Amino acid sequence: MKNIYYSLLLLLPFFVFSNLFASESTIEINSTETAIVNSSVDYFIDSEGKFNVDDIINSRDLFNPMEGSYFGSVEGSLWYKLRIKNNTGSDEFFVELPSALINSVNFYQIDNGKIIKHNKSGLDYPFSKREVSFQNTQFSFYLAQDSVTDILLEVSSDYAITYPLVIGEFSQLSSANNDKDIWIVIYATFMLAMILYNFFIYISIRDISYMYYVLYTVFILLTQLGLEGIFLRYFGENPSFNTKVLVVLSSLSGFFFIFFADNFLKLKIYGKRLRKGYLGLLVIYMLALIFVFVGKINMSTQLLDLGGAYGAIFTLLVAIMVLKKGFKPAGFFLVSWIVFLVGITIYVMKNQGLLEFNMFTNHTLQIGTVIEVMLLSFALADRINLLKKEKAKIQKQQLDTLAENQRIIAEQNVILEEKVQERTEELETTNFELNKTMENLQSAQIKLIEQEKMASLGQLTAGIAHEINNPINFVLSNIKPLSQDVSDIMEVLKRYKDVASKEMPENVEYLKIVELEEDLDIEYTSNEIYDLLGGIEEGANRTRYVVRGLRTFSRLDEAVFKATDLLEGLDSTLSLLTNQTKNEVRIVRDFEAIPKVECNGSKMNQVFMNLLTNSIQALKENAEKGDDLEIKITAKAINGGNVQFSFKDNGPGISEENQKKIFEPFFTTKDVGKGTGLGLSIVFKVIDSHNGTIEINSEQGKGAEFLITLPIKNKPNENITK
Repeated sequence: MKNIYYSLLLLLPFFVFSNLFASESTIEINSTETAIVNSSVDYFIDSEGKFNVDDIINSRDLFNPMEGSYFGSVEGSLWYKLRIKNNTGSDEFFVELPSALINSVNFYQIDNGKIIKHNKSGLDYPFSKREVSFQNTQFSFYLAQDSVTDILLEVSSDYAITYPLVIGEFSQLSSANNDKDIWIVIYATFMLAMILYNFFIYISIRDISYMYYVLYTVFILLTQLGLEGIFLRYFGENPSFNTKVLVVLSSLSGFFFIFFADNFLKLKIYGKRLRKGYLGLLVIYMLALIFVFVGKINMSTQLLDLGGAYGAIFTLLVAIMVLKKGFKPAGFFLVSWIVFLVGITIYVMKNQGLLEFNMFTNHTLQIGTVIEVMLLSFALADRINLLKKEKAKIQKQQLDTLAENQRIIAEQNVILEEKVQERTEELETTNFELNKTMENLQSAQIKLIEQEKMASLGQLTAGIAHEINNPINFVLSNIKPLSQDVSDIMEVLKRYKDVASKEMPENVEYLKIVELEEDLDIEYTSNEIYDLLGGIEEGANRTRYVVRGLRTFSRLDEAVFKATDLLEGLDSTLSLLTNQTKNEVRIVRDFEAIPKVECNGSKMNQVFMNLLTNSIQALKENAEKGDDLEIKITAKAINGGNVQFSFKDNGPGISEENQKKIFEPFFTTKDVGKGTGLGLSIVFKVIDSHNGTIEINSEQGKGAEFLITLPIKNKPNENITK
């Protein structure tokens, strides 16, 4: 913050000087006291730097009378010309430019148009080379009593030139410099005390506002010490450091002031939109840092001047607006900032010549900074007290709320007991619904398994039927032509034989053929060929019958209800089970003529398959050797437009206990891993979806009978498995 210091260049302590008498353009020294020179001085600005000292000495029309000490930022060189007359008894004097922020000063003492002394000083030269080891630019010169001499000062600076010239007896210089150092020590001591005090408070309460305040105060102090030239005493041999350090310190003080103001004034709450204004200020400080590191010191100082003016006015407005919104600590902040602005105003008026240059006007910014830091410390303390009050208020509200909550809890206990009872009843209802849902999920699982099973089986059987059907048709279509061809060949051979026996009965070759014919038993071979062809035809017909059964059983194209010949489906199912029943289980068919039934043919084939498979497995597993195993299947039409199928075996039967559970999903009497227990459950679901019924008649040891009744005219109900 406080970058406006560069345009104001405060902190140039010195005593009040008097007894300055001028005669025309000559400065007459009539006293040994230090004098401030604001008049009787001529100046010339060489903005292009094309004049050297000889040109200046020989040119009298270049200079103009100086009417004030404020020149601001000067491009090129500023030349001062002083004619001094000694009316005292001393002969050694000094001339001072009371600022540490001067890049270069060339001192020339002229006598009768000749340079009798030349010296250099400023930031661009090592501190150890200075004639006077002090941070301000000071030169000594000798002048005999009643003598006159001319002094030329060539000044070049990246900083604003706002200071007068000071002339005095050289013996008084050491005392004046000591007084300036004492003032700096007093100022630094007070600032350090405030820094340590607030840092310890931060350690105690851990409020980030105190840390921002401490850092801001630290960099303000360092900036002021830099303005006073303290760093020159320790880093004076590095001119580059001294020219850059002030810009860096001033920018950092600005950064931390922005953070402090934002946090202290709670702009997140009281001024969200106002925070955006500080973004522009941050950009200015960042640009100042960038320019200083690329060597554009003059540009950096101008940016800092701009940032100081903008930040001062904007912060004043922000503090006023936050105070209007009811945040009381903003009052202390506002007062401290006004004090600082008053100090700036007085200092600017002094530089412009509106106020006299003296001890007070030259130190108003330092005095304002001290008061500002002190008031901001009070503001932080007030803010902490306010936070404590708010915390106590919140705690009281929390206690009141806790008491109210206890009362509410006591009142709610009775209500909660009633709610618990209601909730218990709701849970019981929900439990019932969950059980019902579980049953539905179980049913859906059965349907999914059934669909997967039937889809796979249907695809398998349809594929097998398709692949076998083509070669079997090829065999059947070629058997009759092959038989006819064989008969023709045999007929030709017979005629060859008859002719040969009549025409050449004694021929040796013929006799050998007859002998071969007897050895091969041609007659038997001919009969065997006809027998083999008959066997091939019979096998092909039987294979075609099995294929037809597979295709009928799969019925992939019958996913919906349609008029279906169930006897044909039953025959196809039995043909697929031939391998399981052959030579072990006898199938007795007792089929009457029944009409076609509107149903899902593939589902009914599955029913027949499941029932017959269960019966065959039950017969084989429980029968003893030599038992006559039999399954009798009956199909007939009954009154009421229905058809009935009976599947009766002479197996071990089903116990009464198992009959109650036999249609339940996953129920099985087989060993683990030998069955899913879904066969009869699927049968029951399919029959139910066809609006039919299934009954079981069985006694232990006397076989079992399953009766299926289906309506001839039928539509699927809601539970049909698709």
